[in-house]
Amino acid sequence: MTFKPTDTDVPPSIILKDILVAAGVGKFAQTTDSTNWGIFIAEEPAEPVNTVTIYDGLQPARLATQGAEEEDGEIWTPQTRVRATAYLDAYTKAKEVSNALNKFGRIETDYYTYNDILRNGAPFSIGKNQREQFIFVQNWKVYRMAKRRDN
Repeated sequence: MTFKPTDTDVPPSIILKDILVAAGVGKFAQTTDSTNWGIFIAEEPAEPVNTVTIYDGLQPARLATQGAEEEDGEIWTPQTRVRATAYLDAYTKAKEVSNALNKFGRIETDYYTYNDILRNGAPFSIGKNQREQFIFVQNWKVYRMAKRRDN
């Protein structure tokens, strides 16, 4: 898989989305092709039914400086959410998302070093929504260190 991280100052959900798209898990903001899974950030649309949505979370913790090229870091706690009409489809896609994200360790961008993308448990079912669609979620920890930028 070829993955080139975004070169701008973005929240981790963008990086996670880029990894999932590069891994072939789905297409970003895909709403018209029902044969593909759509990947969305921060908002789960009504359609398509088969979706992966990534939500950002920021844990109130700071990491100590790791070196001359990095400043204090942050611990982010994003969540991935998979929705599908069939239970087995939701389960299978949740495992695919988990495996795709878990392969990455250190990722460098112009603004940040992502030291780890760690699973905080396995994907788990939270049942069905009001439209009888199955939902699986998984929580993550992302350790991100800001790079020093000389102005």
